[in-house]
Amino acid sequence: KSDKTLTEVKTLQERDFITSIRFSNNDEFLAVADNAKNVKCYRVQANYTDIPNNLWQYHAGRVTSISWSPDSSRLATSGVDTHCF
Repeated sequence: KSDKTLTEVKTLQERDFITSIRFSNNDEFLAVADNAKNVKCYRVQANYTDIPNNLWQYHAGRVTSISWSPDSSRLATSGVDTHCF
């Protein structure tokens, strides 16, 4: 049994329920997708503040997956609309 426990750091306010969430590989960012087709990025070291003008709404359907590039400089999403961005 592990002695590690999870501790809530901050509650994020999203427009709808979260469908995908992923930390960047360098742990600098957190990307969150919701059921309303939105994707937002937060700066982890800045107390999870959102990056200005970072709300992406390219999908025509729910976002189901988020993936970061190996160097954490790019974000890819896919959704039920069969598109990848």
